[in-house]
Amino acid sequence: MVVLLLAAYAVIPNSYPVYPSSARAALARAGRSSTPELPWLHSNGKEILDSAGDQVLLRGMNVTGLLQAKDMRPGPVPTARDFAEMAADGFDVVRIPISWSLLEPRPGRFSTSYLDLLKRVVGEAAREGIYSVIDFHNIDWSIYYGGDGAPSWLTAGFLPRSFPAGSPWNRHLAPGVLASYGIFWADLGGWQQDAIQAWTVVARAFSHDSAVAAFDLWNEPHPFPIPRGCSRPSSCFPSRPA
Repeated sequence: MVVLLLAAYAVIPNSYPVYPSSARAALARAGRSSTPELPWLHSNGKEILDSAGDQVLLRGMNVTGLLQAKDMRPGPVPTARDFAEMAADGFDVVRIPISWSLLEPRPGRFSTSYLDLLKRVVGEAAREGIYSVIDFHNIDWSIYYGGDGAPSWLTAGFLPRSFPAGSPWNRHLAPGVLASYGIFWADLGGWQQDAIQAWTVVARAFSHDSAVAAFDLWNEPHPFPIPRGCSRPSSCFPSRPA
């Protein structure tokens, strides 16, 4: 069943054009950020460095208030007071997991209000000298399956959402979850392009923010159930010579 599903998605194109009008509107609103300036950071591939080339050691923590999740109970949206307390305790970076399901609740419709909330949180952290790492969070593919990550419209939704096992393996091994990961990692039906488009909206919105130290493109990017190295339809389903 899963193999047939993956093969079907190989010939199904995206259901909306690249960069719809709502995405352009979200980017147009981004503009130059009003986030307080922090020193720009960069990497030489091994270390994090400041503009003078000196190594920077960041000490941070996770804040979950911007997540839409069922597998866990997200904390509250962090406030300026929270960041002041973090700074007083010696923290200078926070990892901010965000949900694709909130960013793009409908195909090609990006939420400017969610981007504005993310900007506010990044700005409040920066005012206390705290950098941000923005994380595209994903556990068990989607909130549709009881986890978090992709929106419900981007799932193998007609397959079972659960597997007969105790939590959390009932989600981890659910046929719908495994099929959705398989479709994504095999790059069938354009799902990887969908993720790239969503990330482009976020990255451009923060392209002028020195307070964003890094982008965590995909947390825990395990390839299961796709075999290692099978990242394109041609490598998963090689054509036979005529």
